[in-house]
Amino acid sequence: MASWNWPISRKDMHIYGSKGYIYQDTPNRMRVYTNQKEEAVSSPALQPPYNDSFYFLRAVVRNEITLPPYDLSGLDNNLVVMEILDAAIRSARSGEVISLCY
Repeated sequence: MASWNWPISRKDMHIYGSKGYIYQDTPNRMRVYTNQKEEAVSSPALQPPYNDSFYFLRAVVRNEITLPPYDLSGLDNNLVVMEILDAAIRSARSGEVISLCY
């Protein structure tokens, strides 16, 4: 499900590996599981404008920061995401495989 469909602000991530896993609960708080034990890990706060999505958007729109090609927040990357989501919808409706070429 696309993240903008969530009724709450969800910014978590789960990463599983062969020797443990990481639960990223918030942008700066993680739980790392290895060797049958849990360790809480915190990362430093991001510097403005990267610490707030609205300030980040304003900085991009005002050309105060420049996004690299295919940045996760960039238009080009999000157009690819929309193509993938559209292909998934068309595939689910038709029962056919939808090929995307990049």
